[in-house]
Amino acid sequence: DAFRIRNLQPAASDLEALLRPGRELAELVLSIQPYQAHEPRDGRWEPVLEKARASEGKG
Repeated sequence: DAFRIRNLQPAASDLEALLRPGRELAELVLSIQPYQAHEPRDGRWEPVLEKARASEGKG
C-alpha cells in the first residue's frame, strides 16, 4: 500500500501539469467573453447567431 501511495504522488503532479493549460485557456476565454458580448452590434456575429438559433429550433 505504501508503494501505491508513493506512486500516486507523481501521478497527481502530472495531472496538475496536464490540467494547467486547460485552466489557463479557460481563464483566457473568460477574459475575452465580455468583449464578445459587444460583438453582435458589429453585425458580423448576427448570421452566426441566427444559424445557431435555427439549428437549436430544429433539434
